Amino acid sequence: MAGLSRMDRKVLFAVVALLACVSGQSSQPRVDAGVAALAVQCEIQQESVSALVDALDGDDLDAAKAAYQAARPPYEQIEVLAACFEDLDEAIDARAYAFDTGELGDDFVGFHRIEACLYRENDIECARPYGRPLRRTINELCDVLDASSSEVFNRGKTWDGALGLTVEIGSKKIASEEETYSDLSLLIFRENLKGIWAVISPFEDEVEVETWENLEAAFNTMVDTLNEVDPENGFEGGEGAAAKPYSEVTVEERKLISDNIYAFFLALEAANMEVRDGQEAENLPEGATRLQLGPVASRQTERQNQAVLEGVAKFEELCANQQELASDLLSAIDTGDLDASRDAYVAARPPYEQIEVLAGSFEEEDTNIDSRPYAHNRGELDEGFRGMHVAEYCLFRDDDLDCARAAVTDVQGTIDSLCAKIDNAANDPDNFNFENTWDGLKALSVEVPAKKISSEEETWSDHSLLIFTNNAKGIESQVKILS
Repeated sequence: MAGLSRMDRKVLFAVVALLACVSGQSSQPRVDAGVAALAVQCEIQQESVSALVDALDGDDLDAAKAAYQAARPPYEQIEVLAACFEDLDEAIDARAYAFDTGELGDDFVGFHRIEACLYRENDIECARPYGRPLRRTINELCDVLDASSSEVFNRGKTWDGALGLTVEIGSKKIASEEETYSDLSLLIFRENLKGIWAVISPFEDEVEVETWENLEAAFNTMVDTLNEVDPENGFEGGEGAAAKPYSEVTVEERKLISDNIYAFFLALEAANMEVRDGQEAENLPEGATRLQLGPVASRQTERQNQAVLEGVAKFEELCANQQELASDLLSAIDTGDLDASRDAYVAARPPYEQIEVLAGSFEEEDTNIDSRPYAHNRGELDEGFRGMHVAEYCLFRDDDLDCARAAVTDVQGTIDSLCAKIDNAANDPDNFNFENTWDGLKALSVEVPAKKISSEEETWSDHSLLIFTNNAKGIESQVKILS
């Protein structure tokens, strides 16, 4: 062993741990085998982040971008077990929308802070202060992975992580929210999948042969899909972690990725049930339709309450308009004209995007009108995923009028319920009050630049600017009254 490098010893341990899985009575050796594979990636990450720090110390922007890109793959494999080291994951890979104040807070650090500096601001000096802290955090992470404690890593977290990351690709990262400015989302997808496979493959002998064959086939289909979408670089990636820019991936190709990642998720879910003796996954990442901020006041004056009701009153006409536009959309769908239906969908989007500023006052209706798939544990497969974004997917991605008809028919009832609540706001102070209104203003104001800017709002229709504009109108209408 004395003649082996640190990485060689890690690879050898990974092999030994994997062999131990065959005869071990406990699942822990299988968990350890997966962790050992990720520990190898962490050593690679240490080297690539050091190269990034060196590049940030220079003044060559293109060299810094190349170093950033080369540094991204390892952690995207390690991320599958992020629930085992949540604080470190946040410091390494959190995006701006994970924080109450978006990019304005000191907590937003790590890869995505550097990404914004290099690719959006074209500013090495902006990125430089974040390089060395990132390297220190990576070193801490490697220590955690090397220790491979059973108190930190276990079977449940391994499978929850694999399922959660898989559904996140299809429901959230598909929008390009992962690498908004660097355009490297394809790289992220493939490295996430490598990490998922690394931690679940040791469990093969705990799964029925047919179930495992189905899982392996679904994974290979995803590999083939990424090879097809990015033939130049493929699943393994080109030199310097090259990947096709995600902005060049067509809607049809994104649909193919989305469909096949969900097929992989279902196969993974079936294997999970066998590994865990029928126990469903726990603690899958559950998104939120908007950022939640703390209350700004514990008491409300009569003037504040009156201002709230004046603001809500502005939305009564908007909600009635939303009812009419939803009916127009359904009528367009009934004509069988896809282009006319898409136009009617776009026309129907503005009213609610203004009303949305008060979504904290009607959370159930908001979820059923405007939630995206990542707000639900099983993404698009979850029966709770309903509303306008289902219609968007049907019309702009799937070209399916029957699918859209069902979605719009369903959402009409929710819009009616919303309008009734708005009309009754004066009698519902528990929901329509100063705190909820002010929190909604702040949250939506942060959400647009921190999250929706990635085009996660209208992933398939490509009308995110329309959403931003009407969000701003809704915010403005309330601020004028409250101030």
